[in-house]
Amino acid sequence: KYITAATEQLNYLCGRNPMDTCYITGSGTVSPKNPHHRPSAVNGTMKGMLVGGPNMNLEDEFAANKLRGEAPQKCYVDSHSSYSTNEITIYWNSPVVFTMAFLLS
Repeated sequence: KYITAATEQLNYLCGRNPMDTCYITGSGTVSPKNPHHRPSAVNGTMKGMLVGGPNMNLEDEFAANKLRGEAPQKCYVDSHSSYSTNEITIYWNSPVVFTMAFLLS
């Protein structure tokens, strides 16, 4: 049951979600092109990074203005201005790398 749950979580991150978006940059048909990530803003979006994804709390001004009134699972915007939905962090990326490696082994 844990492997099934991990697989479903990975499926969600890879595009089986209400946004039909893969939240890993450079992957799938639709993926983030404008993450809140300074090196990507300068050099172009790096592939393989997990962004935060939907966040119903609308914690940054850009997300609050753009997404007010959206359903919780639709509170995502692909913009470098939205740190609350589109930021890259190691504590999101590490578990997804571990999960992928485990499920592929």
